[in-house]
Amino acid sequence: MTLHILHLPKLIAERRSTAVLGVLVIAMLWSGIAIRHLAEVEADLQVHFGAGLLLTLTILAAMERMLRTEVKANQKSDQLRLTLDHMNQGIMLVTRDHQIPIINERCTELLDLPPRMIENPPRFDDLFKGAAGGVVEGMIPSPQAVLDLAGAGGVSVCECRTANGKVIEVRSECLPDGGVLHTFADITKRCEAEAHIARLAAEDPLTGLPNRRVFSAALDQISGQRLALQQNTEFAVLFLDLDRFKAVNDTLGHRIGDLLLQEVAKRLEWSLGSNSVLARLGGDEFAVIVPTFVSRAALEASALRLAKAISEPYEIDGHRVCTNVSIGIAVGPGDGESVDDLLMAADLALYAVKASGRGAHRFYDKSMNEELSHRRQIEMDLREAVARNELSLHYQPIIDLQRNVVTGFEALARWRHPVRGMIPPGMFITVAEDTGLILPLGEWALTEACRRASEWPSHLRISVNLSPVQFSAPNLYDMIAGTLAASGLAPNRLELEITERIFMENSERTLATLHQLKNLGVRISMDDFGTGYSSLSYLRSFPFDKIKVDRTFVSGLTEGDEHAAIVKAVVSLARALGMMTIAEGIETSDQQRSVTALGCDEAQGFLFSAPVPIEKVPELLASWGPKQIKAA
Repeated sequence: MTLHILHLPKLIAERRSTAVLGVLVIAMLWSGIAIRHLAEVEADLQVHFGAGLLLTLTILAAMERMLRTEVKANQKSDQLRLTLDHMNQGIMLVTRDHQIPIINERCTELLDLPPRMIENPPRFDDLFKGAAGGVVEGMIPSPQAVLDLAGAGGVSVCECRTANGKVIEVRSECLPDGGVLHTFADITKRCEAEAHIARLAAEDPLTGLPNRRVFSAALDQISGQRLALQQNTEFAVLFLDLDRFKAVNDTLGHRIGDLLLQEVAKRLEWSLGSNSVLARLGGDEFAVIVPTFVSRAALEASALRLAKAISEPYEIDGHRVCTNVSIGIAVGPGDGESVDDLLMAADLALYAVKASGRGAHRFYDKSMNEELSHRRQIEMDLREAVARNELSLHYQPIIDLQRNVVTGFEALARWRHPVRGMIPPGMFITVAEDTGLILPLGEWALTEACRRASEWPSHLRISVNLSPVQFSAPNLYDMIAGTLAASGLAPNRLELEITERIFMENSERTLATLHQLKNLGVRISMDDFGTGYSSLSYLRSFPFDKIKVDRTFVSGLTEGDEHAAIVKAVVSLARALGMMTIAEGIETSDQQRSVTALGCDEAQGFLFSAPVPIEKVPELLASWGPKQIKAA
């Protein structure tokens, strides 16, 4: 029969009490013998009496200590039981011969054991019998198993799942006498939290697709397997980017944009094979790994299928949304042996699609590397040019169509490369925006334009373009106000030209900044009006001073009535809102007559003058004097 260790103090105390009584009886007998011999040994009476008394007192003191020891032992036993039963961990002691002298209440709860086992624990082997509750055989290692796993004095740790779904951590420590001390902890919540964190680390929270990290790992695994097995079979990487997605966010709101991304993810999943890996890289960018394909024609067919699935109209929360996708394709291992090379190849192919008009797909080819190298060289040279102040401003006149006079100039950045010659603004301005160089470049252009304009007659204005990147700078207002103060230029002589791209990032912040500038006295012009998705909504939300009619409508005036109707509508809208209109890109007299007849207030273009260096501005102004007199 198993002896529970918590009963030992009580048993020891009982045996000690019996021994004390025996000793007391013997002592009393001895005292009696001493008294019977008292008459015979009267001389030793005092000695024996004193010895008997001393022995009696010693025995009584010993009894008192034993009684106190028994009480303390009972207290410690109760305290130990109370401690064990209120521990958050389960405790089980298994002896070398598979007895279980100690098991606490928490252990029975975690292992779904009957509560009676606390008072009458079974043998270790009997825990795995059907009547033992939810304990699964092998869940708790035996002493020999722990010894084999961890060695003498070692600790083994394992995780087990019980029949009721709990995850229990079992720590088993070998004791010097050959027994094992098992501790049990419920780590179900911890495992759930870890699984949730792992899921967050691996999933895109919006679409539930794998994220960039998982995508890169999967691509690395596929590429590594091909290399390890020395297989030359091709696989493909597709980068997909939704066209004009920011316009959807801006016109319909970010909630609709998020719902659109979720629907796009579903369509891509439906259109792809089960072996493909689909991921969302961020924003409106998706990526696909195609582990195997029959031919490039088949791969191209897959890309077309994906594009067709995405281009079908969406019905989202009462809105009909249409979008297209640009796809860049890289084929491994030919386009790159490493993961980074393949990703760069797919990205370059996607970049080439965007540069050529979007809504299509392209395979990577090596010539794209040359384009990238050229772009990188432009970036490095531009950094040096900005640092050395090698760029210049040219000025294109703005003409009042009714009075036929110059009312101001638009300042345009120009860069003459020492080797390449004149670099088109469309190239270096894009590089400047992508690299952040537009901030120092834009500040320089504003400072130089205001300084030069302060030397002109007071009726002439200066127009300066502001990049959307500049609006991300927190000190934009202070920079503009400081520039005006330093140059002495009146605020109403400065006109800032913006495009609707400025509103796509943070429209509330943008509007607040524009209102600050408006209160300063600066004039605000909407550039490239009519080419975006939501220009009308911006006109309603902010009181612009001027609207620039895009050159695409001006160039088409002679081709039919459609463009003329658009220009006339813009002019009418501007007048109704108290705004001026300016037509840009005027190159022929017919175009000038058309925009004048349609009611445009101002115009600029090569017909009047190309942008000129600052040195030629006085000459240009002088050349308009006689025309003005003749016209008058």
